[in-house]
Amino acid sequence: MNSTTIMCVVEKMDLVNEGESLPVMVALNSYSWVGETSRSSMRMLSGDPLGYVPYGIDSYFPESGIIEGFTDLFVSGKGF
Repeated sequence: MNSTTIMCVVEKMDLVNEGESLPVMVALNSYSWVGETSRSSMRMLSGDPLGYVPYGIDSYFPESGIIEGFTDLFVSGKGF
């Protein structure tokens, strides 16, 4: 995005339970990784694991309501 910020776009990601996170690995050159990895052939610049807690909606009910509003909505998901 600019000289100090990168943007990563993931199309689909599993949601995790409360207190858990997904491991994150970052490398701009496919060699000098930062984050957590189990691949012994990769050079780690940082031993500190990086994690990300994804958030998302699993379901919601009801799927529609009256146009005037005031319909209670039940939202179920993880990460928020």
